[in-house]
Amino acid sequence: MTVMAWLDGRPNDLVVLARNFTGDPAIRCDDGENYYLTSSSLDALFSNPADFRDAASSLLVPLNGASCVLNPDYRPVRLRGSYSDSEGRGHVAVLGTAVETATAFAMATVSVNGVPQEPTPSPAPKLARLAGQHPDVTEVFRLMAGVDPLDWFTLYKVFEIVRDNVGGQQELINSGWKSRKKSRQELSAFTASANLPHVSGDTARHARPNSGSPQHTMTPDEARRYISGLVRAWLDSLSSRG
Repeated sequence: MTVMAWLDGRPNDLVVLARNFTGDPAIRCDDGENYYLTSSSLDALFSNPADFRDAASSLLVPLNGASCVLNPDYRPVRLRGSYSDSEGRGHVAVLGTAVETATAFAMATVSVNGVPQEPTPSPAPKLARLAGQHPDVTEVFRLMAGVDPLDWFTLYKVFEIVRDNVGGQQELINSGWKSRKKSRQELSAFTASANLPHVSGDTARHARPNSGSPQHTMTPDEARRYISGLVRAWLDSLSSRG
């Protein structure tokens, strides 16, 4: 029996997630344009809607987080609140209760112009698995998957977690992920843009400037790309340690 937690999100993001995760857990598509999360870890929980919903929600976090890291334009998908199995049974979460429903289901593959597509290898599953090994990774994924779009406050929290995990700001600069000059320049631009109201206005982390005009700044989109790249380099370094 296959159990399914149905998903909502932008069509492109759902396709990206389905291509990133093809094993266990997996994101799959039915015979239409509906996507769902499935995992062997969820099968035994189907008869308990509350536990199933909580487990599916927790399972989705690292999948969304890893996809955010790999693509700064990705927007997290969310649980629809309806769940079913391959035998047509289902339930819908409504204000913490469960309502029994009947659901038709047919297996299908993702296709483009009618041609079935083989999933391309993705580093996303490997990155997502790091959440089970490092609490800091779990926290980063939760933050990146929890705000859409990522704002300065959340981006800075992610930066702080990575910075402290590697041993401080100087260690971050000396990490070798980029040249020291490039690392310092980007770090200065990011922190100034996140903190200073005369750079980022009301979205800045502070209401009063504590320094002058910075030489380099970032837009929010540039900051999202910077943080995604920083987290990717950090995750790769964690993975290389075994």
